[in-house]
Amino acid sequence: MPVRPLLTIAAILDTALGLGALLAPALTAKLLGLSLDAGGLVTARLFGAMLIGAGATFWFARAPDSSEHLRAVIAGGFVSTGLSVVIVLTALISGIMGRMGWPSVLALAALSVGFGYFGLGASEKKNP
Repeated sequence: MPVRPLLTIAAILDTALGLGALLAPALTAKLLGLSLDAGGLVTARLFGAMLIGAGATFWFARAPDSSEHLRAVIAGGFVSTGLSVVIVLTALISGIMGRMGWPSVLALAALSVGFGYFGLGASEKKNP
């Protein structure tokens, strides 16, 4: 399986959620069953900006100059999606987040598995 589709999907999902958090943080939070105060709105916008940056990183990593750069991007993707699964799952189980958070857990878990697969041994040369 090639790594390029994984990076494309991660780029699209991160950018879409990032745009939502940046441009409409209250609505994005409400869709997830959350509410934000003024400080939460600022934090959500900062989070959105970071997600857009991650999306851009994944997008441009689809055609890496070297395997070392690609490994760094994949490792970062694995860490961020893995930690995000734990955070969102904890929010769901504790009742902080509504049931619309479950699709987020599933998408993040799938991305984390994909990043783990490529980070733990799938070769870029075998999987262009």
